[in-house]
Amino acid sequence: MDENFKVIVDPETNKSVPIESAVGQQVIKNYIECIRNGPESKNITSTKMFYKPRKKTTTQNAGSKKARGSIRGVCGTCKKNVLSTQERIKNTGKYYHEACFNK
Repeated sequence: MDENFKVIVDPETNKSVPIESAVGQQVIKNYIECIRNGPESKNITSTKMFYKPRKKTTTQNAGSKKARGSIRGVCGTCKKNVLSTQERIKNTGKYYHEACFNK
């Protein structure tokens, strides 16, 4: 097979996909359907179902520990986790929440 014909552009996502993949085969079928019955044909199948969903970014994961910050240590007073995004004070090797340290 010629090197030039190993990939096809998926018009829905603008990604180049191998023609021998499931996505590539569906793109070809969609092109053929478009030629036969026009672009408004009800037999055209979306290729988006072939792609894996993207992982959520930190802003989308607002409730997760990763979004709140990593654990720096345990507070020397209240014994709760001290996160990297919280105001904290490190004193003699122990982490404290600012509120706990000022008590």
